[in-house]
Amino acid sequence: MIFQFHRYAVSHIPSHSFMRVANDISRTLNIPIVDHMNMFVYGDTLIHISSLIDWQTPFVYPRFRRVLWYVALEYIPFRFYIPPWIKMVTVSKTCARWIKQAFGFEPDVVYHGIDTNPPTNIPLAEMLRKHIGDFVLYIGSNIFRKGIGPLIAAMKMLNEEGAKLKLVLVIHQPGENIKFYRPWPIPRYDWIHVVDIDMLPDEDLHAYYEACRVYVQPSFAEGFGLPPLEASIHKKPVVLAPYDVAYELFKGYRYIVPPKATILEPFAHGIFVYRTYSAKDMANKIWDAYNNPDDHLYDYVANNFSLDTYRKLLDL
Repeated sequence: MIFQFHRYAVSHIPSHSFMRVANDISRTLNIPIVDHMNMFVYGDTLIHISSLIDWQTPFVYPRFRRVLWYVALEYIPFRFYIPPWIKMVTVSKTCARWIKQAFGFEPDVVYHGIDTNPPTNIPLAEMLRKHIGDFVLYIGSNIFRKGIGPLIAAMKMLNEEGAKLKLVLVIHQPGENIKFYRPWPIPRYDWIHVVDIDMLPDEDLHAYYEACRVYVQPSFAEGFGLPPLEASIHKKPVVLAPYDVAYELFKGYRYIVPPKATILEPFAHGIFVYRTYSAKDMANKIWDAYNNPDDHLYDYVANNFSLDTYRKLLDL
C-alpha cells in the first residue's frame, strides 16, 4: 500500500447524514473524502465528521498535523479523553452548550451549509404529486428520539377530521432493537407511505421536498437538523417540534410546536434531552402550515446557511 498525502481531507463514520455532510464539504472545499480507518492516509488537516462518542474519535489523527473533529450530537455526552491535538468544532450553539457541560470547554461553532440550488428530479416530483396527492413529508429515521409517534398520531387526527392528507416517511430503519436505536413501529394505514432513504440518490430525495405540501421535523432531540433547511430551499412551509436547536436556528418562527414536557434519559454514551409535545398541537401547526404555504423560510435559509459556511473550517 502506498501512503497517500493530503493537505486537506474529510472523513466520516458510516452514517447517511454524516456521509451527505462529508460530500458537501468535499465538493465545497475541493478536498477528498478519505477512510478514517486507513492508516496509510496522512497530511496536514483532517476534518472528521461524526457524533461525540469515544469510539468515533478520528482513527488516523496521529498522521495529520491538525484534526478538526466536527461533531453533531443530540445529547449531553459522558466525558472521555480527547487528545489535545484534536480541535473540536460543533454544528450549533446548543451542541456547544452540551459539550461545555460535559467537558468544561466551549468548542467553536460552524453551522451546516445547505445547497441553495440542489439537484432535483423534477419528473419524479411531478409523478409523486400525481400518484400520492397532497402529502406531509418527514425525512430521517424511525428511532425513538425522532418523534414520529406523535407525528403519526397528529396525522391520524387530521384525517379523521376529513383532511385527506398523506404522510410520506423517507427513512432509514436501523432494525437494531437496542435502546440507542429504539425503532418506533409504523402502523399500516393507507395514508402512510414509507420509502427507504438508502435507495435514493440526492436528486430523488430532493424530489420529495419539491412535491410535498408541508415538511415536518417531529424530533424530541436534534443536534442540528438538515431536512428543515433543505425543505425551506424548496419553498415549503416547515413545522418543527420544540427540540432545543429549533429555537436556535428558527428563532421567532411561528410553526414551532410548544413543548409539553422535558425528559432526561441516560443511554450508553450520554443523556438525551427530550422535548416532548402534544400530537394535537402538532396537528394544529400542520393544518395551519398546509393552509398558509406562503410562510416559508427560503430567504432566511439561503442567506444564512449556504455551503460557503464550510469554508470557515479551514480558517479555524
